[in-house]
Amino acid sequence: MFRSPKVLCFFIIFVFTSIACLNRAKSISVSEARNSNAIQISPTPFSVNEVKFKGKNAPVKIKSNFELSVKSQELPHLWLEFDYENGNTTKKTLPSEIKEVISPNWNHSLLFLYNKYGVKNSEDLVLNASKLALETIRIIDELGNIKINLNGENRYLNQNEIEQLLTVQSILVRERFIELQKYFDKQPYSIKFKQK
Repeated sequence: MFRSPKVLCFFIIFVFTSIACLNRAKSISVSEARNSNAIQISPTPFSVNEVKFKGKNAPVKIKSNFELSVKSQELPHLWLEFDYENGNTTKKTLPSEIKEVISPNWNHSLLFLYNKYGVKNSEDLVLNASKLALETIRIIDELGNIKINLNGENRYLNQNEIEQLLTVQSILVRERFIELQKYFDKQPYSIKFKQK
């Protein structure tokens, strides 16, 4: 599809710029919770009550080589929290239909980072990057069609919420990959990569 890395880069920049333009007047702050190692993203409130997406990686799984380890990582624990005016907070797990939509993106993102790290074939890298970009567009579309009960209101996820959810997941993908990379960088080359 894309014959040069430059064309792919322009495509990816175009996609994410277009997505950003769809969002109006928002500010996102990313912070790590001190005690729980949870990533938190807080949107500009769209209503009186604030909605926060949070996530934490599942325990790391180490297999016989880097690739198998990357493929065996579980989807992180992701949840939604509501802060009410009276100060109470309600925690809600993500519906299974949302997990089903984002789960392939978790796996493919980890594999993309692995291939970027271990594979020197630029054509394969460009192909994988374009597939990941197209998959992300598909996921954004699918998430926009899912209804969720937020604070007693049954409604669709808005663009800001979708972006927050994917941002939390991408931060956790990167953290998990770095964790695996550090482990396998200490190992002999023979177990880093699958022998072909």
